Amino acid sequence: MKFRNYLKDKALIIIVNIMLMVLLALYMFAIGNGISDIFLIILVWNVVLVFSLVIQYYRRKRFLEGLLHTCENLEERYLILELMDKPQTAEDAIYQRVLRLSNKSMIEKINKVQGEGKEYKEFIEKWVHEIKTPLAAMKLICDNNKTNTSRRLLEELERTEGYVDQVLFYARSEIAEKDYLVGEVRLEEVVGDALRDNKQLILNNQVSIDINCPHMVFTDPKWILFILNQLIINSVKYKAKKIKFYTTKIGNGISLSVKDDGIGIGEEDIPRIFDKGFTGENGRKFNCYYLFIFTCCTYI
Repeated sequence: MKFRNYLKDKALIIIVNIMLMVLLALYMFAIGNGISDIFLIILVWNVVLVFSLVIQYYRRKRFLEGLLHTCENLEERYLILELMDKPQTAEDAIYQRVLRLSNKSMIEKINKVQGEGKEYKEFIEKWVHEIKTPLAAMKLICDNNKTNTSRRLLEELERTEGYVDQVLFYARSEIAEKDYLVGEVRLEEVVGDALRDNKQLILNNQVSIDINCPHMVFTDPKWILFILNQLIINSVKYKAKKIKFYTTKIGNGISLSVKDDGIGIGEEDIPRIFDKGFTGENGRKFNCYYLFIFTCCTYI
């Protein structure tokens, strides 16, 4: 806080003091006091006034700059109220009370929104689990009645299951760290599960598969399976005729890669592939949507 700005804030007090000095000087002169006496009294008055303003300025400056410094270095700035010093003036006490009431209102609003969001996510999870039952029943019926129509229907059911999984995993993505169950997994088995989930889609589109994933890794098979399912669905949508799954040892870790010969993503779209609503030029042509990329890269 600059001293000039502080003086502007105190302009009314300064003007009132000047007016009182003038009135006092006129009164003293009128009753016969000498100029030297009047000057001495006005001088003492000015010294006291200036001294008082300077002391108040430095106290206020130290308080406000300390408060600003604390706030700038605080990661969770909404906690600034808890770190503020005891109010120096009645005015500061009122400001702190206003902040406290404002924080209380904000916390109540956040709790309400979080509660509504939790209820909505619970509803989505319940709906996903319930919708999987008729989907599984329809797949079983199609498996037991092999026709060209049932094969096409199976493909659509597999695609629908993929979309349902997207909804479920996206709903859980904000609490993904609580949904992990890490264990030792053979990647070849997880890839096999993903291929079985999309068997009809792969067969109907005559996609050849190449698997070279002999490594064991520590990971959450459920999340890896979700990612692989979405990659397979989008690979087929992008007209891939061959999908290759392979692992590479990188330092102390293992990298699982998926490669296909589809039309891919244009170079001009690559910087945006991690955006939440990304589809890209080829995505618009072939009705491909990359929400799962955003979900995986944000929370995994």
